[in-house]
Amino acid sequence: MKQTSETSIPSRKNLFYDAFISFAGIIIGFATISIFIGLISNLENESSSINPFFAFVTYLIIPGVLIWFYKRNNNRIKLKLNFPLRDWHQYWKIILFCILLMMSSSILYGILVQILQIPWLMPPSPNDQIFFLGSGKSLFFNILIVVIWAPFNEELLFRNFLIPIISMKYRYFVASIISSILFSLMHLEPSALIPVFLLGICLAWLFKKSQSVWPCVFAHSLWNMFVIVIGFLI
Repeated sequence: MKQTSETSIPSRKNLFYDAFISFAGIIIGFATISIFIGLISNLENESSSINPFFAFVTYLIIPGVLIWFYKRNNNRIKLKLNFPLRDWHQYWKIILFCILLMMSSSILYGILVQILQIPWLMPPSPNDQIFFLGSGKSLFFNILIVVIWAPFNEELLFRNFLIPIISMKYRYFVASIISSILFSLMHLEPSALIPVFLLGICLAWLFKKSQSVWPCVFAHSLWNMFVIVIGFLI
């Protein structure tokens, strides 16, 4: 019985291997669907706005793969989905501080890029990002995806999954940097690499402070909503 219980517990080596397979599977799934969407758009001469159905389905890859990972590893890495209502008055202050930190870092980054005259590193304007949301019903559903569905899944992957996994081998600070780099690279836009990286660092700090993924989801959602509102106002 003792031997059975020991073999049922995954080793750290197997855990890292499964984590790598899970992350690679998510990336491959995203890339495959993105290429497929691009081919369809070119064949049908559609606009470059986001298709809400494909965006929703694409993000389903993340919870699907993570469920497989956690079941396969007997929930050795715990999902930090606790909802600490008693301390939410403290978390709101941290969330607002994170939003202000993101705003100030984005502004300073934009000013620095302009001073250095590096146009390809200039972060995309909110107005440009609004263009990709489309119009009519597509606009409504894309806003829901950008404000709710995308932040939830991205925080599950980059904060709630990657940081605990990487922290098993490295310090939390290193895990935050690695997860933020991967978070930035997944957005596939050179001009957004550094702003998204800074966003990832802020969210990693919030994740450590709150010990829950929900404050990160709310902060991420508020940030995306802020960018959308600014895009409509400009």
